[in-house]
Amino acid sequence: MERWDDLRVFLAALQTGSVHGAARRLGVNPSTVSRRLAALEAALDVRLFDRTPDGLLATAAAHAIRPDAELAEQGALGVARVAAGRERVAAGPVRLAMPEGTAALLLPVILPVLRQQHPAVVLDVITDETVLDLTRQEADLALRFVRPMQGDLVSTRAALLRYGVFASPEYLAGRGATPGFADLEWIGLNDRFAHLPEAQWLARHAPPPVLRTNSFTLQFRAAEAGLGAVLTPAPAGELSGTLVPLHHLAIELPEPAPIWLVTHRVLRDVPRVAAVWDWLLAMCGRWLA
Repeated sequence: MERWDDLRVFLAALQTGSVHGAARRLGVNPSTVSRRLAALEAALDVRLFDRTPDGLLATAAAHAIRPDAELAEQGALGVARVAAGRERVAAGPVRLAMPEGTAALLLPVILPVLRQQHPAVVLDVITDETVLDLTRQEADLALRFVRPMQGDLVSTRAALLRYGVFASPEYLAGRGATPGFADLEWIGLNDRFAHLPEAQWLARHAPPPVLRTNSFTLQFRAAEAGLGAVLTPAPAGELSGTLVPLHHLAIELPEPAPIWLVTHRVLRDVPRVAAVWDWLLAMCGRWLA
């Protein structure tokens, strides 16, 4: 084989079960995945996948070579980590995975600080809600609401998020100075995020929302437009700049939730990763605490 990187495409296709899934994971076009898989099959002179209407169906040959392909992948990642560990200055790209809503509200406020402190670092932000595999270097750093318990990862609590209820001044104007809980209409999350504390709280205490969405940004835009009230981590509501906190509501909100900063142990001291790690901890401590 002349192109070991084709094994990375093969593993992505095997793990996701589709050309489009592999393309999303690798950040390439589906046509590139199809072409690379065909080239690998030609090089090995074996069919690795049956192409079906439902996606890729791995053949016996694909399952047979998977262990060695994973060993080759780990070897390649190990070489990359050793090389990264030789860096001396904070420069180059850093892939940061974080929730879409947190990214949309927090990053515009804090990015100028990173640019000032480390102008040679280029942040590549991934807002996919899927938990990316840091051991496979799908990201260098991640902000997560669940602390990882497996893998060679290091993590620290970046902030403890308290919750609050927010609405626009225009929405509140038609409901008196201090509207009660029963006077509010709600903007909620759909079933994709039913596991989150705010979604569970609304399901127990509030009437059916006037809008349900899987977009945290849309939640805020709808609240700003006066559609209803939103229950959200309080720093997010405060960072919006346009929403008003409803401190007067005599209701028990969800318990504060930790948000974790995570990276691979080998990358922790790489200068560009360490620079973003330290910046995020400082900014989360300032804006999210």
